[in-house]
Amino acid sequence: MPLDYFYLKLLHKTHPVWRLMTVENCPLVAGFLDSVFRETNQRSIEEAELSMRLEDYIYYLSEAGAEQEFPRSSGDYLDD
Repeated sequence: MPLDYFYLKLLHKTHPVWRLMTVENCPLVAGFLDSVFRETNQRSIEEAELSMRLEDYIYYLSEAGAEQEFPRSSGDYLDD
């Protein structure tokens, strides 16, 4: 399928991945989801476990010297 301007414009407005790429926390969300689901080949996880893993991931980023600070709780990021 060719990358038609109008089709891409529609995707930009409606597709969840395109919307994700425009938010400030996109690297956090994309990296976290990749580590939790794709790397482990897991398809579902309980919310409490997901929140705990996100806390660990944020801690890892902070220790690794991430430029951005993540002041909110893991639950707040998941709710967003």
